[in-house]
Amino acid sequence: MKAHKIILIAVLFVLFAVSGYSQNAENVEVVGSWPYGPAKAVAVDSLRRLTFLGSGGGVLVLDTRDLSSPVEISRIETPGMVEDLHYEGERLYIANGLPGLTVVDMADPGSPAVLYTKEYPEQVKKVHVANGDHYVVSSNGIFYTYLWNQQDDPFSGGDFGESSGLFDSEGNIVDAFVRVSEYGTLGYLVDDVGILRIVDLMDPSNPAEAGFHYLPGKAAAIYMAYPYAYVAYSVAGDQQDDLGLYIFDISSPVAPRVVGTYEIRSGGVPSGLHVGGGYAYIGSLTGNIHIIDISDPELPEKAGDYFTSGIVRALSVSGSALYVADEKEGLNIIDVSVPSAPERRSYLNTPGWMYDVFVVDGYAYSVDDKKGLHIVDVSDPADPKGVMSYQTPGTARGIYVSGYYAYIADGNEGLMIIDVSSPLMPSRAKLIPTPGDARNVFVSGSYAYVADGGGGLRIMDVTDPANAYEVGSYDTSGSAGDVFVSGNYAYVADGSQGLVIFDVSVPQSPHRVRSFDTPGSAYAVHVEGDYAYVADWYGGLIVLNVRDPENPVFVASLDTPSDALDVHVSENYAYVSDRQGGIRIYDIRDLPAAPVEVGYYASSSGNNGIYVHDAHIYVADGPGGLSVLRFKAAIPGDLDNSETIDLSDAIVALKVLAGIESSGLRTNYAGSGADVNGDDRVGYPELLYILQTVSGLRPQ
Repeated sequence: MKAHKIILIAVLFVLFAVSGYSQNAENVEVVGSWPYGPAKAVAVDSLRRLTFLGSGGGVLVLDTRDLSSPVEISRIETPGMVEDLHYEGERLYIANGLPGLTVVDMADPGSPAVLYTKEYPEQVKKVHVANGDHYVVSSNGIFYTYLWNQQDDPFSGGDFGESSGLFDSEGNIVDAFVRVSEYGTLGYLVDDVGILRIVDLMDPSNPAEAGFHYLPGKAAAIYMAYPYAYVAYSVAGDQQDDLGLYIFDISSPVAPRVVGTYEIRSGGVPSGLHVGGGYAYIGSLTGNIHIIDISDPELPEKAGDYFTSGIVRALSVSGSALYVADEKEGLNIIDVSVPSAPERRSYLNTPGWMYDVFVVDGYAYSVDDKKGLHIVDVSDPADPKGVMSYQTPGTARGIYVSGYYAYIADGNEGLMIIDVSSPLMPSRAKLIPTPGDARNVFVSGSYAYVADGGGGLRIMDVTDPANAYEVGSYDTSGSAGDVFVSGNYAYVADGSQGLVIFDVSVPQSPHRVRSFDTPGSAYAVHVEGDYAYVADWYGGLIVLNVRDPENPVFVASLDTPSDALDVHVSENYAYVSDRQGGIRIYDIRDLPAAPVEVGYYASSSGNNGIYVHDAHIYVADGPGGLSVLRFKAAIPGDLDNSETIDLSDAIVALKVLAGIESSGLRTNYAGSGADVNGDDRVGYPELLYILQTVSGLRPQ
């Protein structure tokens, strides 16, 4: 395992060191975002009684002087998903995943100031700070020392192995705690193999192991209250994992000694650990919070439990209050003054996983699986503002807005219809139960068509939305995930059964006319003109000619980088939401010839639903909330993706003609539209074209 990790580090180094390293966008720019999602991290300023809650791609700053009523005072949008938080000295350190580590000055909580963001070779998952220096744990389980952040270019000069400032263990490091002591700076690391490692950090460019101790199972979290280190771990059980706590005396770094242990049968996988006031608080992925009395470290004993209905991701204790970041419930503030009877004082519900979005009249209507409907003002796409939310009873997966109503596919609850005539005051109009798992909805005329999972296609009469009712249905043989209506036909993305086409000219009795077995699993469909575009999961994008719906004809397939989840067609382009591959854009003007990719945005957050409106791309970004992008269609001669033709393009062309690799040349030159004469290379025609344009002989 370690050899493979070393190879990975070397590859990552090369990518970082080479000029023009891994561009994450082509012809697409981020315009704005409303990035909030599931709660995953929490930190507390005990003196000023502030709470920082990591929510999707942002941090909520809360005044919690009144524990029963937390008040939001500001927000911090982060460049990536918030994975971990550390607060110290009025600075908030944010583990941001792929973008790296962000440091924010919190001297004025109402106006946070981002100081800087530093990239690392891998995603940053954990962060700890000691004596002003920060240390991070990567997604690949490698511990990086603060030396990486002290250099403007951490890869300039020297051998990679000698100057990297990293420590790689036998397993994947999952958590770290750093302390400055009489022995110097020491790192206390735990990994998924089940080992506590103590690392000497006196020379941060060359960390060395000082001592170690084995654990009974996979470590999950570590917390220190000198001279003790507390480690939470899990052991696989028959039905559910057992959870345990090891307490180490670490007064001797070379010989950590176990002084106390505690194990909870079927306690779940630990997901957070904090120690304070003589108690250890251990959160689990099953929502349980175990409270253990450690006043005598040699004889820990159970003191109490608190059960949430969600997934505990992180916790922090201050005084008699326990602050819990829960993926489903948001922020819970729990009174633990009586550990045997913990009591929730308040909670702050944060958005869940964003699944779909629909944009109309300056508002984006998005749905998540936890909170339901969110209405976001996007009259200025660069500055989206949350307006109002409406809690639906189910797990909202799809949305369509028509007239004054939002139609929501609300999972097991069916079709929820909400009156949004006043976006500030949405109100329930009707809930129509369905037999399956409502996943998406399309409204055409007086009817709403619901893709109902195992319940197939359901058709509702919504002439009067407040009194809507089901009028027809058809049980498909697959799992209906999406539906699009064009003319008298409904096109259903039916999972493993591909695309199924129904004649719905009589909504009360829809009948199947044809199906097309796609190579993957049909997730979503969009019909435009004579063509149906299918987001086909691992099958990528499939294009069918449906001029005759009773005889669909295969046109083309495109292998997207990951798994195609949604597709939206607007004017000359098909926009595909690709699970880990981001947003991919294809030029479809030359159909039936194969579409050509002309742009992408490589976000790996979630990339679920996608909607294009007024030249902007709205993405329901899973845990990352709502993103607003813009596609910048390339123009001939624009070699550097600046949307203008100027001397910088001429310089790029000259470098290429001279045989000098140019970092300024767009990565997808051949398919971007920048090519002048269609020969898929930069040559003298491009140079001449650019010079004529710059000199005014050819108008832009």
